[in-house]
Amino acid sequence: MEAQDSLVRAIKIIQRLSARKKLTVKELYNYFDGNVGIRTLQRDLNKISEAGIPLFSEKSTGNENVWFIDSQFTGSEFLPISLNEYMVASYLKKALPVFKNTPLEKEYADLVDKLDQFLPSDSFDILFANDNAIDENFEALEFGTFDYSKYSDLIKKVLYGIEKRLICNVTYKSPENPEAKSFEIEPYKILLFNGAMYLIVFNRKYQEFNHLSLNRIEELEVTDKVFQKDQKYENERFVKDRFGLTSLHAEKIELLVDQSTVPYIEGRIWHRSQKTSLGKDGSMTISMKVSISDDLIGWILRWQGGITVLKSDKLKKKILDSLEYMKIKFR
Repeated sequence: MEAQDSLVRAIKIIQRLSARKKLTVKELYNYFDGNVGIRTLQRDLNKISEAGIPLFSEKSTGNENVWFIDSQFTGSEFLPISLNEYMVASYLKKALPVFKNTPLEKEYADLVDKLDQFLPSDSFDILFANDNAIDENFEALEFGTFDYSKYSDLIKKVLYGIEKRLICNVTYKSPENPEAKSFEIEPYKILLFNGAMYLIVFNRKYQEFNHLSLNRIEELEVTDKVFQKDQKYENERFVKDRFGLTSLHAEKIELLVDQSTVPYIEGRIWHRSQKTSLGKDGSMTISMKVSISDDLIGWILRWQGGITVLKSDKLKKKILDSLEYMKIKFR
């Protein structure tokens, strides 16, 4: 085990030296979070040199040994990573809070740590001139994201089933049915939608794709039966006529956005079929072909009267029914 640890350290040191060009033993000590002694690191450097790697040292202005690899060494650039690429990878962690406290967050942290090893010295120095450089350059704020910290075991099973293409037996409780149902699924991929994770599965019995909310899965057993991934899930086609994930008959609707609400609506893609036009009074008309779902009704009501339904009697009636129900509930 000790030999294995030594080998892993040696590889990381070579990667680090290849990316940063020059390092002191103290910098390596900090890189390993103080978990590896100074003398052990010095022995590692000597072993690397003895193994034929063109590793050299020179005295710095502070009379400290600075270690570096000969620039002519063919392994001096293992993987070129630009500063922007590194920062984008780091930003993704904040942009996807739904992964917080799940196995995916740890995997992501490991990935950034590996990228860190290949960051060129000049970029590294710029980025980490301040310890909180990334935190100060980017922030993401989301409300309503689901807490998946207690679903770690389920997520691991789901990812394993997707990777190995294994049929799963699932017990699922949908919001429309109080009774949980058990059935067989073929897991294809994970979908992120409105701060929540869904499992896209193919139901071989009914020859259709379904979305299963991860937090509504009561049990999931990964079998040893491999399925043929012979169905093509096309995201564009699947959500073409949907506003949200609900699958209903689609129809054309037309909405009028008040002038005061336009600044919050324009410039954003609410649906792939949307077409917009601005009026002379500053209002905006939106036309779409979508299913009349709870997601659509909730989105219209969100703007507190800032949107009027111009076309679709069915949509008007459903909104009025929702308002009447709310009026009764809030008396």
